[in-house]
Amino acid sequence: MDLDKIKNTWQNTEIKSSLTEENIQQILSQKGQSAFNKIKFYEKTGIILFPLLIILNIYFIVAVNRLNVEVSLLLPYFFTISSLSFWIWNIYKFVFLKRINLDTANIMSILRAVETYKKYMSSETIILLIWITIFIVLLMVQLPPTITTSTKVIIGSISWIVIVVTITAAYQATTKRNLQKLEKEINKTNN
Repeated sequence: MDLDKIKNTWQNTEIKSSLTEENIQQILSQKGQSAFNKIKFYEKTGIILFPLLIILNIYFIVAVNRLNVEVSLLLPYFFTISSLSFWIWNIYKFVFLKRINLDTANIMSILRAVETYKKYMSSETIILLIWITIFIVLLMVQLPPTITTSTKVIIGSISWIVIVVTITAAYQATTKRNLQKLEKEINKTNN
């Protein structure tokens, strides 16, 4: 039977890759390393910037309390707590990325790590949208009572759109572009 012949031929054939593990590592360590380092740089930047935001928010809260100004501190507290959460999350992602060594890791472990990081990015996008929504609602609550509800909704909606488009587009685009570069280099090694 033809099917049995094909099966036997397939099982008896030795398929050898033209790429060695050494060639794969060399390709990855060139262009892939550059994209990977950019991703780590963005995470490191977050680790530096979020503490500055926390300090500024705490300074604002202390200044308002000392001046006895009648201002709701709901938004600054929200900013401080969320900045602390984002800072911890950035540290976690940076440590995760730091454990990946493109020079010594095998292709499968690198691919798994890239997929895990992509899941992190997807989760971040959802959390960011929820965060922006809460921020806009808190902002609208703090607008003066003389502003009508419909005006508050318009201000909130426009603010939400501008913030979402700006932050999400910038952050996601740069990180995704670098992930795509890294995946491209990995895919070159598989072909």
